[in-house]
Amino acid sequence: RHDYGNINASVTTPENAKLAQTLAEQSIVLLKNEGGLLPLSKTALAGKKIVLVGIDATDPYTGGSGSGAVSDHDKVSPLTALKALGLDVTAVGDAEGTSPSQAAAAAKAADLAIVFGSAHTGEGHDRDNLNLEGNIDQVIPAVAAAQKRTIVVLSTPGSILTSWRDAVPAILYNGLPGEQVGPALADILFGVTTPQAKLPITMPKVENEQGFTESQYPEIPCR
Repeated sequence: RHDYGNINASVTTPENAKLAQTLAEQSIVLLKNEGGLLPLSKTALAGKKIVLVGIDATDPYTGGSGSGAVSDHDKVSPLTALKALGLDVTAVGDAEGTSPSQAAAAAKAADLAIVFGSAHTGEGHDRDNLNLEGNIDQVIPAVAAAQKRTIVVLSTPGSILTSWRDAVPAILYNGLPGEQVGPALADILFGVTTPQAKLPITMPKVENEQGFTESQYPEIPCR
């Protein structure tokens, strides 16, 4: 019998946090950047309003579940990281959901909108579809219609549908970003670090774009 102690105890050191941030920054992929929206300028945003949309702005999805789960005691959200820069940042949306109309109104009243979307999975829990969690796929076009300076940040373990991609000027993909998601994203947004990662997956245009049939699915024997 093994005694593993308290596996939920935090043993994070400043060095661990810095490494986690570096790895997260090196894993962020710039999928789209029209009109030179990125990188952002702190000077230009001084005194301006920024709105973050979606639960992942305040409680980011950073890893899977089951054997893919990692305790993230020192998770730093995008909202916390951007506030630490002295910016005027507010968040819309919580665990109860995000209203497209409220998000659009908040985006219209701001000078910049960043919409966060995620797709959850883990051991014993496959995704049912290629959509983002909740109604973020409906929120994104609503926000983009109200605010031309809209950035979308995606935290997903695999491919998703992006029917809204033409409506937004900038898209970032950070996979499963880990506990330092906020500081890592801030450095990418403001050009401290240049996004250089490559997308390891393909984003399909429609469901089952490859046309698989049930006869092509592998048969997995029950045990």
